[in-house]
Amino acid sequence: MPSNGIVLTSARVLTMDRDLPLANTVVTEGDRITYVGGREGLDEGLIYGKELIDLEGRTVVPGFIDSHMHLVEMAKGRLGLDLGECRSVRDILRLVKQEVEKRPDSEWVAGYNWDESRWKEGRIITIEELDSISPRRPIVLKRVCQHLVVVNSRALELAGVPKGTEGLCLDTKTGKPSGVVQQEARRMVESHLKFSLQKLCDAIETVQKEMLSLGITSVHDMGSDFKLLQRTYNEGRLLIRTHLYVSEGELTKIDEYAAMSNSDNNHLRLGGVKFFLDGSIGAHSAALSEPYADGQGGGRLRWDKEALKNLVSDAHKKGWQVSLHAIGDKAVTMALEVLEHTQIDRPRKDPRHRIEHCELLPEGVLERIKELGIIVSAQPNFVSVWGQPGGMYEKHLGKRRWEAIAPLGRFYRKSIPLAFGSDGMPIGPIYGIWSAVNHPTEESRLEPADALRYYTCGGAFASFEEGTKGTISQGKLADMAVLSGDPTTVPRKKIKDIKVEMTVLGGNILYNNLSQKKVSSL
Repeated sequence: MPSNGIVLTSARVLTMDRDLPLANTVVTEGDRITYVGGREGLDEGLIYGKELIDLEGRTVVPGFIDSHMHLVEMAKGRLGLDLGECRSVRDILRLVKQEVEKRPDSEWVAGYNWDESRWKEGRIITIEELDSISPRRPIVLKRVCQHLVVVNSRALELAGVPKGTEGLCLDTKTGKPSGVVQQEARRMVESHLKFSLQKLCDAIETVQKEMLSLGITSVHDMGSDFKLLQRTYNEGRLLIRTHLYVSEGELTKIDEYAAMSNSDNNHLRLGGVKFFLDGSIGAHSAALSEPYADGQGGGRLRWDKEALKNLVSDAHKKGWQVSLHAIGDKAVTMALEVLEHTQIDRPRKDPRHRIEHCELLPEGVLERIKELGIIVSAQPNFVSVWGQPGGMYEKHLGKRRWEAIAPLGRFYRKSIPLAFGSDGMPIGPIYGIWSAVNHPTEESRLEPADALRYYTCGGAFASFEEGTKGTISQGKLADMAVLSGDPTTVPRKKIKDIKVEMTVLGGNILYNNLSQKKVSSL
């Protein structure tokens, strides 16, 4: 329930509102902001009975908006074996073996978040290695990008994946399954990973609490189960504002979901539909116009262009926002062709269609992106994780394409709308801002204030919610984060050291790590 209100004072408030960029006091009433300005100009009647919090010079920013997240997938990861900290094949096999020994014979063993680019061996686990751990118990290990899974023979057998299935990778020497599954083969395997609704709801709540500790108050969820999130909301456990894009496989149900949703609900909203055009660079499945530098093919497009045009045009005609996952330059080309056709075929004012990731651009497309009014939903954290010199991006793409990856600065200079998110790899807006500011390619770097803008009002604009969130302004939702430092003034390399000390959502303090806050009742 909304609080009686709080007063944040003695603060450096970065409002992101161009009319009043700086303030030192914010007052809330219910779930809204009622005052932004100086303490000296504040009507005492406006703050009577409220909780006064002296922030002693700390920085306040709008609540962060993570514009690309998978809540349910992250929750599933919390219910399985977390392999994110493993640094070798040996580490993986040891943890999986321990997990197998804990579980009864009938249960599937699921692991998440592994990344072979961080392993000593730099290679993917083989089916033989997993079979040696357990020939009887099915094992499914999902890569951090979520586009590639490795399995043992038992998992393939129980999932009924026949040879010739799309995405079933074969060993080039033996012609037998290698253990790597993608696309349809991956979906067949993953359909056997069952989780109780109660456990999923519990895990969703856990993930959201982690997000609140990072200052996140809103997410754009890409493809989660609408009914599951609605159940979580009805139980009062959907803590963070969630703007949901249904997956392409549920496009036929979007009208049903729309009838079930409430457009006035600021906590759970249905935004549109997401289509996958390709995969990821890490899985060698992002669609490239030239082959990967390490000899792993060129990826592939997941759609026939004419079929995709028809589906996107239909969603566009019905008024839905369309989000296209496109990482490789070949996929970005298709995304632009499809969106251009859609707007010419069925003109619509300000549709704000999105390209998710948009990491590798074809030559000369910036003007086209701008003219079409496309929002680029980018993940600057990817650059820090995989885009450093000698990192996975350079190894997979070669020096020329690596230097051109995620051209955030070029988008900015072309005035192309940007919204920042994490895709959960890892979560953390402060880390994302630091990544955007310290991009390894100078022309792709952003100023800290601009990076902050894309994690706040940029996200609000991308979901048509700029009227209610994204800035600290009178009348808007009282969603804010209190930081230990100002990301726009600390040295660029030090931005990642800034801590979130408090998160306010709808006027309620949902995360508080202030060790010396001064509180009094007025």
